[in-house]
Amino acid sequence: MHQLHRLPALFFSLIAIVGVAACNSTPPASPAAPTPAESSAGDAGASESIENFLGLWRSEPPTRSSAAAGGVAAAVVTAVPELHSCRNFQWHVTSQTQTTLAGDLSVECAGGITLAAAATGTLVSATTITLGVSGTGQVPGVGGCAFSLDGTGVLLDPDTLEIAYDGTTCLGPVQGTTKLYRDRLFPQPAPDPEPEPEPKPQPAPQPQPQPSIPCAFNNGAAIVSCIERQFPERLAAGVSHSQRVANMAFLRDRIIEAGICGGLDLAWNLKRGVGPHSIDAIAWRHPNGHVDVVDIGAAYDDTSIPLRLSWQIVAGPPGYDPYPHPGCR
Repeated sequence: MHQLHRLPALFFSLIAIVGVAACNSTPPASPAAPTPAESSAGDAGASESIENFLGLWRSEPPTRSSAAAGGVAAAVVTAVPELHSCRNFQWHVTSQTQTTLAGDLSVECAGGITLAAAATGTLVSATTITLGVSGTGQVPGVGGCAFSLDGTGVLLDPDTLEIAYDGTTCLGPVQGTTKLYRDRLFPQPAPDPEPEPEPKPQPAPQPQPQPSIPCAFNNGAAIVSCIERQFPERLAAGVSHSQRVANMAFLRDRIIEAGICGGLDLAWNLKRGVGPHSIDAIAWRHPNGHVDVVDIGAAYDDTSIPLRLSWQIVAGPPGYDPYPHPGCR
């Protein structure tokens, strides 16, 4: 039970300390003097010092020295043992007058203890204040634990406040002495990085122009003659039979596309009217609806000689199979 009393008392003492520090952070007249110089609470210096200490004070000791008033460097403060088990300890002075100030306090301590309090202070002199703190601590296994503390704070240097306190808690009386430090002694967090600029919207892709169709004439003989000049590599002799078939099919489709773009109604031809597609023949439908079969390859299956294109209407049942429109331009 002794340990249970001791732990909450320690953390409630932190609250008392923070409240005093926020209220009495007035720098002494001589920064190097170990004993603060007393002055009237009502004089101009006291009023100015109060106005200088709105903001945040913290319980943990700083890890580096700071510049004291008048340009004199303050010594690095050593650890405060009774505060080591607490973190995120903040006393924020939110309001003030020439003789009083007030603020909010919060702290997280080991063992799951959390504290929250309101603290008010009265300026006795330029370097001394009295303090009153009341609030509730949350103690695991106990729950809410009300406390009330009174104390006296003395400014040791422009950045350090020593506090003597005593009070009561739901677990018994507490008393002690400790210190608070000005927030400016602590490394400040780096500013938030600048947000990444919003990426500029990419312009909508422009539609790709359709390739132009060569040899777009309305005369069959002119079309095949032009196609021969456009694709001479497809006319080569000495190729395999499968390559000759592929070349003939390629040229057939180019002839159909050229005729469609030239105004002729050309299509694939289905052999004997039922299929499959003829390799060396196409279907030509006239405006009156009559369909002719047009032979476009002379002896195309003889690979020993160059392929020759032709435009010759032949007998036989036509098989008109529409060719996809090539998108002429």
